[in-house]
Amino acid sequence: MNRINHISKSSLYETDDYKTKIIITHLIITFIIVTIIAIYPEKLITYCNYNIVK
Repeated sequence: MNRINHISKSSLYETDDYKTKIIITHLIITFIIVTIIAIYPEKLITYCNYNIVK
C-alpha cells in the first residue's frame, strides 16, 4: 500500500515539474519576443512600411 502511494506521488511530482518547465519555457519565449519588439520598434516599423509600399 505504501509503495503504491509513493509511486503515485512521485509520478505526480514529475508531471507537475514537466508542466512547470513548459510554462517557464513559454514565459521565456514570450519575454524574448516582447523584448525584441520593444528594442527594435523603429526597424520593424520601417521594414513593414517598406514592404507595404513595395
